[in-house]
Amino acid sequence: MASKTICIKNDVYDRLVSLKREGESFSEFLLRLVEIMETRENNHETILKEVFGSGKEDIPDSLLSSFHDIREDIDREFMHAGLDQ
Repeated sequence: MASKTICIKNDVYDRLVSLKREGESFSEFLLRLVEIMETRENNHETILKEVFGSGKEDIPDSLLSSFHDIREDIDREFMHAGLDQ
């Protein structure tokens, strides 16, 4: 298996270590993070479709922007809480 070396700041490393599960390799942990983010992005589009339906095009950009901001706030809180997925 090929590998890559990446450089990150110590404080970022410490935060990652605190979120990594016991016995989980960094590769497994990073894969879990990527999968969470991919799923979350897919969920947001699903939510938009379910809430606004086919009338999404008629929703003012300001409202969609507010929804986007709320979604980002929720994502930040989730990440801060510890990646429970």
